[in-house]
Amino acid sequence: SNYTIPDSLNFGILSSCEEKTDTLVVENNSQAPFIIKSINQITGTDAVLFKMQNSNIQFPDTVFPNEKQNIIVMFDPSNSQDGKKTASVTINLYVNGSDTQKVVYLTGERQSGVLISPLVLDFGDVIINTSSQLGLQVKANGIWNVEIYPISPIVNYPNNFSFINPGQVIVSAGGTIECQFTFTPTNIMDYQDSVVVTYQVDGCPSETVTIILRGRGIQPKNLLVWIPKIVTTPDQDNFEIPIYAKLDKQGDSISNFAIDTMSISFNRTLFFPKSLNNSDGVILKNEIQNNNRVLTLMFRNISINDQDSLLGKIVGATMLGDEDSTIISIDTIKYLDIARVNKISKQDGQLSILTCNKGSKRLLEVNPNALKGVIQPNPNAGNFDFKINLVESGTYKLFLCDMTGKDIKIDEFHFNVDDIKNYNKTFDLEGLSTGLYRIILITPSENYSFPMIIIK
Repeated sequence: SNYTIPDSLNFGILSSCEEKTDTLVVENNSQAPFIIKSINQITGTDAVLFKMQNSNIQFPDTVFPNEKQNIIVMFDPSNSQDGKKTASVTINLYVNGSDTQKVVYLTGERQSGVLISPLVLDFGDVIINTSSQLGLQVKANGIWNVEIYPISPIVNYPNNFSFINPGQVIVSAGGTIECQFTFTPTNIMDYQDSVVVTYQVDGCPSETVTIILRGRGIQPKNLLVWIPKIVTTPDQDNFEIPIYAKLDKQGDSISNFAIDTMSISFNRTLFFPKSLNNSDGVILKNEIQNNNRVLTLMFRNISINDQDSLLGKIVGATMLGDEDSTIISIDTIKYLDIARVNKISKQDGQLSILTCNKGSKRLLEVNPNALKGVIQPNPNAGNFDFKINLVESGTYKLFLCDMTGKDIKIDEFHFNVDDIKNYNKTFDLEGLSTGLYRIILITPSENYSFPMIIIK
């Protein structure tokens, strides 16, 4: 080649207050002169950031063998945003009797040296007298350390927006600090405030960034828990009774809510519950009160919105009973998260069993005390017979429990409907002191307690 001109000129990374000059060298390495006819205006996306400073060069300019012409270019990104900058300049030459052009690409990068995010801390809807937190990050994302000055105080709502001021601190290059802001609304209204973050990078003049704080105070949510009306047949082994919940305000939602106890009751002859189909729910109690079955349920980690949200399904068996329908009554609902939920309304459900009504209803008369248990003798010295009549298939367990609540298992057996219906076993329990005890019988569906006195 008759000349040497670089393909590009890279100014590197500059801070927000830096500018830099560099030299574009046009060198004649041939045996004959050539001419620089002209240099075009700098063009490209970031052309205004680059400037040539060779006012003393007169074109056309002849470059003789083994000589150079230095073209000075300045890069000043101080009035631009952070990022890589590009432009180009075209040099028009006359070489060996021919016109030719050489394009030189100009590149550089501006880094303020600090990245502050987010610029808006929007807490959204927050229930009054509860708190929500968001973090503000300040990162030294350049090649310089950054000095952070104390953040300006809250102006408009110092009782509702708060933060722990990090004070004056130096963040090493590549390092990050985070400041947690807390929003605690006390009224149903919109809140907006701001703080100013002041920083200084690599000896540049200090700069400021304004951070907007905003949020809205809203009232606690109202919740409806309801059970649908269901019609089915008396022969369903794994029938599901769903329990739903929804918020009354359109667009509302809540997560990680807990119902500590929910008590529901229904005619025990029509449905026998086995489990609760919810990994975060549990049946705490399963009791019989007269002709009603009473379930105490608990739900954790509930997510509810303004649509019907499923809390869980009670899984069990439908039966032919003494009525053809029962109200599934939601008796009580207790919860501790009163800050977020103001009120829970209840809507009872109904279970209807299809039966043959030809002539008259085909219903069963249910014995309210089908299982009988007898301890003989009672009182005793630890030797006694325990007798019960068995009514349902499954596993039975017997425990002896003292007045302190300590219990020991004394028997376990399985009963099928084709087996002998009576259980009669003699027990000889040693090491028991005089006192009041209870024999606890756990059947497939119920727990029974029988008092017993031991006298030594």
